[in-house]
Amino acid sequence: MGVTVTEDVTTVDVTSDTTVTVTENVTSVSVSDNTATLTIQPSETSVAVSGNTTSINVLAESQEILVNESNYLGNFGGQTLDGTLTTTGTITAPNVDISTAGSVTTNIATGINNVNTTDVKVVNIGTGYGYGFYGGHSTTINMGSQSSNGTNIFNIGNGTTSGTGETTINLKGNVSASGTITAPNVDISTSGTVTTNIATGVNTSSLDTKTVNIGRGFANGGYTTINIGESGTTTSTTNMLGDIVASGQLSLNGETEANRMLTLNSDASGAFVYDQLLSFKAKYSSSGLAEAARIGVIGSSSAPSRMIIGTNQAAFTFFDGFGTRQITSANASTGGYVDNTCNFGGAFARWKLGYFASGTTTSSDRNEKQDIEQLNDAELRVATKCKTLLRKYRRTEAIELKGEKARIHFGIIAQDLQDAFTSEGLDAHRYAMFMEDIWYETEEGGIAYPSLEEVPEDLRDIAVEKNRLGVRYEQLLAFIIATL
Repeated sequence: MGVTVTEDVTTVDVTSDTTVTVTENVTSVSVSDNTATLTIQPSETSVAVSGNTTSINVLAESQEILVNESNYLGNFGGQTLDGTLTTTGTITAPNVDISTAGSVTTNIATGINNVNTTDVKVVNIGTGYGYGFYGGHSTTINMGSQSSNGTNIFNIGNGTTSGTGETTINLKGNVSASGTITAPNVDISTSGTVTTNIATGVNTSSLDTKTVNIGRGFANGGYTTINIGESGTTTSTTNMLGDIVASGQLSLNGETEANRMLTLNSDASGAFVYDQLLSFKAKYSSSGLAEAARIGVIGSSSAPSRMIIGTNQAAFTFFDGFGTRQITSANASTGGYVDNTCNFGGAFARWKLGYFASGTTTSSDRNEKQDIEQLNDAELRVATKCKTLLRKYRRTEAIELKGEKARIHFGIIAQDLQDAFTSEGLDAHRYAMFMEDIWYETEEGGIAYPSLEEVPEDLRDIAVEKNRLGVRYEQLLAFIIATL
């Protein structure tokens, strides 16, 4: 049975299996029983459906279908909506296709900001759960064009907020993106144990390349900081697997483990330009940091490149070229060589033993000397006395370590050498063969201050003066030889 309405009618009531077609303005269409098809073309005021309806077709472009509270639109079958659907209840369907040809914008939960601070908009997609046999089944959410030529842009949480409002996007489970995800702030976190994998898929060939760009936005005078690891008191370990190339500034504040090559590329403007690659900073207060050392490189178009490591003028540079291999003193601030400036060890921090294949060289160029004279009679008498002051002995620390196995040494006692000079009216401190080093410590084995003035004022009362006497044997032996 069919009912066709072609004129203005106030009310149409249908109570049996009927096809209703409306082609003119009708105030109300009410269907209360099973209906095969209800087709509405122009602008009806309202459509009320209380029975099972297979299909509702709304063809007028300006029409709206209002579904309120617990009413359902299309439990079974398919509904085609060419206008606007507004619902204040729930839309439940196993398959929903929101699409059209050409350009389309689909807005979900984009209404005007809530009327108070407690209102919340929640959009759940794919959050249903399985149970029983189906409890382990997966949910896949596909967004974007399936065409290889299509460009897909997904904006999530890009509404404008004001005041203290903010947008938070929570992603739980596995999120796979084969395109580009753009966001000003992304927080990938959860409580407890969590593993976040980025670009960890298996390469299909040796030609495959994975590139992960972090903080690579265009620089226009700004500053980019990338923090990896816990910011609280929890111990953080950063493991870097594979070859690591850092072309910009890299700051590591926690424990960092690199299991393969770590490559730091210089960004100097060209050859012969010193470039600092690493800076090591230490705290001088609870919050203040000061540079303790640095590592830099300097390249050359006509010689091997060099690395410099150290602080200021207490640094080393390494060179291998022109048939020579050498480690020399350098300036860590400029990358240049430093001559006759830096000591190797000190009276308070001595090296134990040195091994050399062919001895050491001491400069003795006439051009670097003045006041050249022969020894006077008093000095010759001291040199003669020194021959009788040579002794054999064993070192105290060696006996503590080895006991009776400690070996015997030969030499002169520095205090005896000093007394020999004093006996002839000479001051041993005027002669470089005699050494006396003085420093100050505020705790045993702590910082050695070269003078009391260098000790911080609040520590001077507890500073202890230390001294150690020594002899330069190459000069002492030359001194004794003068008497032969």
